[in-house]
Amino acid sequence: MKQGSGRGFFLAFVLSSILPLPAVPAAEAVEMRFKFQSGQTHAYRMRAEQETEVSSDLSPGTIQKTSISTSAVLREKVASVSAGSASMEFGFDSFSARQLVAGKAYPVDGGEALGKIRIGLNMSPLGELSAVHVLNPDEIDRAARRVAESMCLSLSRQALMLPERPVSPGDSWQVEKEIPSILPGTHGLNMRLSSTYKFAGTQKVRGMNCARIEVRVSLSLRGKAERAGVPIGAELTGEGRGESLLAIEAGLLLSSQSQMEISGDLTAGTKGQMVKTNIKLALKTGLILK
Repeated sequence: MKQGSGRGFFLAFVLSSILPLPAVPAAEAVEMRFKFQSGQTHAYRMRAEQETEVSSDLSPGTIQKTSISTSAVLREKVASVSAGSASMEFGFDSFSARQLVAGKAYPVDGGEALGKIRIGLNMSPLGELSAVHVLNPDEIDRAARRVAESMCLSLSRQALMLPERPVSPGDSWQVEKEIPSILPGTHGLNMRLSSTYKFAGTQKVRGMNCARIEVRVSLSLRGKAERAGVPIGAELTGEGRGESLLAIEAGLLLSSQSQMEISGDLTAGTKGQMVKTNIKLALKTGLILK
């Protein structure tokens, strides 16, 4: 190697060590908002699976296993828009459900009437839901009303919450909620939900630039209440995760999937006549725009 070229290499090495590297442009921050137009309708294919294991002091060593699978086409309609928020209606174009208890098939209470259920709610551009209610309670029977009310609470639990500020890939935001429990035997108690969302990046879907949003959820249900004059208590926790795709320019949810596992104990009665029930739940849901 020539002496000059050696000095040049050494000088380049020294300069590269002390001079700042060229700045790499940061990914442009994205503002995420749901966008609504009055009269707009969308249909989603929906699926859900729930597996339950229950054991009790009343039958030591016995575990009752139940599974419910549902599939449906859910249609949403924007009834009106005010200050960017929407008044919306939800209903089913089709619905089917399959329930297995200890390996034997049974009908799902209220399943046949679900096609008649209509749910109303208000939704903000950030995804916050309010005034979730059944629009036609007098048109459906008692079993279907119970299912519809559970669906209202489930919608409140599963809502995708967008960040208030613009975010870049890798950014995260947290949402804390407390909502009425939808779990069997826990009527009158509230669930606490802590959700951590992450902007995982963008990808092209159906020709649209979409934000991929990941979420991890922690759930706790602790407390005491009274049902039919009997004191009940709950000590349950859960962990879940999910992923959603949001078309950024259109402000439209393209798909969402989630899964959660919940376990713990329910108690009923007083000290002298206390019954403890152990519950394990595994939930999976999926939603995709037709």
